[in-house]
Amino acid sequence: MRTLVTCIFAAALAASAEAQGLGYGVLGAGGTTGIVEAPSISGAVGGAWFVRPQVSLGGEVGMFDRFIVSSANVGVHAPAGLVLAPFVTAGYSHMGVADGEGSFSAINVGVGLDAWRARHAGLRIELRDHIRLDRRSTSHYWAIRAGFFFR
Repeated sequence: MRTLVTCIFAAALAASAEAQGLGYGVLGAGGTTGIVEAPSISGAVGGAWFVRPQVSLGGEVGMFDRFIVSSANVGVHAPAGLVLAPFVTAGYSHMGVADGEGSFSAINVGVGLDAWRARHAGLRIELRDHIRLDRRSTSHYWAIRAGFFFR
């Protein structure tokens, strides 16, 4: 149920991105560290709605290897008008195993850079880490992702 609510939230934000924020799509590589260590592939689509000039509420839906990931985030962005605009984001993630094996909650943090290439679009690069706090050990599901964004 949490995944469905987050997916609807992300879709609504992406749909409203043209007028009040931005939408994006990213793909990248990373790894898992903690209980299990392995290389990984990650991709997501999402959106951010600006509630203040430099503060956004956002959501994304994507994959991290065999996990389906949905996230809800708060972001802080550089002032409007910069060609290279850094941002930071943090929030809640729900990660479910695609084969139905189980799911878990995590916190996520990210830092990135939006490079405006046109009035309403540009390129995005970011580092995102989903952190699973577990009684056995803390695990990190991190990726360096790149893609596009639009307004």
